[in-house]
Amino acid sequence: MPPLSIMILGGGPPPSLQTPLPFVYPRYTHAYSLYVSNPGSSILCLSAGTFHVPNLVHCGLPVVESHPCAIHMVNLGVPSEDVHVDTMSLDTLGNAWWGISAISVRGMPLDVAVVTSEFHVDRSMFAYEWAAEGKGIKVIEEAVPDVGMDEEGLAGRVKREAESLEMYKIKREVYPDLADYLFTEHGLYSGKGVVGRMGRGGERGCDKIDEPTRRSYGGSWDDGEQPRMWREAAMLAVGFLVGFLINVRKGRDKNKD
Repeated sequence: MPPLSIMILGGGPPPSLQTPLPFVYPRYTHAYSLYVSNPGSSILCLSAGTFHVPNLVHCGLPVVESHPCAIHMVNLGVPSEDVHVDTMSLDTLGNAWWGISAISVRGMPLDVAVVTSEFHVDRSMFAYEWAAEGKGIKVIEEAVPDVGMDEEGLAGRVKREAESLEMYKIKREVYPDLADYLFTEHGLYSGKGVVGRMGRGGERGCDKIDEPTRRSYGGSWDDGEQPRMWREAAMLAVGFLVGFLINVRKGRDKNKD
C-alpha cells in the first residue's frame, strides 16, 4: 500500500487532554489503522479550535485541539516524528487549506486520506478537493460512523453541514483558488471578514446556534463574550496564518520570475 498523508479533521475541543470527544475518538483509531497498514505514512492532527465554543484550558492557557489529538496518536503507537500538528485552522475550510499546504512544507505523501465522521465527510471532501485543485494531490475519503453524539446534536450538525456545503459551492464558483476566498472575505481569516463578523469593537457578539448543536462541539458557555484569553489567542493564530500565506505567495512570485 502506498504511504498516505493521514489528515484527522477537528471535531471540537475535548473535555480534557486525556478524554477526546466520543464522536472524534473513532477518527483517531481509524487513522491509526491506516498508518499501520500503509508504511511510510504521516499523520496530521488538524484544528486550533472553533469559534462556536471555547478551547480547553490547561495551566492557564488555551489548548488547541490538535495537541490532544497528537498525544492520543502517540499513545496509540504512532512515533512522534510521524505526527504533525496544525495550530492555525479554525473550521473545515481552514483544515483543508492548512492540510494541503503542509504537504509541500513537510514533504508529506501526495495521497491524502481525509479522516472524519460520516455527517462531516461530504463537506470535508469538497473542501479538500477545492484546496488540492491543480496540485497533483489525490484526495481519499475515509469516513467513520457517527457514534457518540446525541440525536439532537447530530441533527443540528447535519443541517449545518448541508447549508455550509451549498455556500462552499457558491464561493468556489467565484474563487477557484481556496486561498483567495479565505484571505479575501472569509469571516475567520480575512480582515474584511473578521470586521464583518464581529464588528469593529466586537459589538456583534457571539455566534448564535441552538444549544444541542453547540454542545456537540464539545463546550458549553453562557451567551456573551468568549473568554478574552481564548479570543486573543485565536486572533494571534489567524495572524500567524496570514503571515505564512504572505511568505508562500512571495515564494510563488519568485518562482514565476
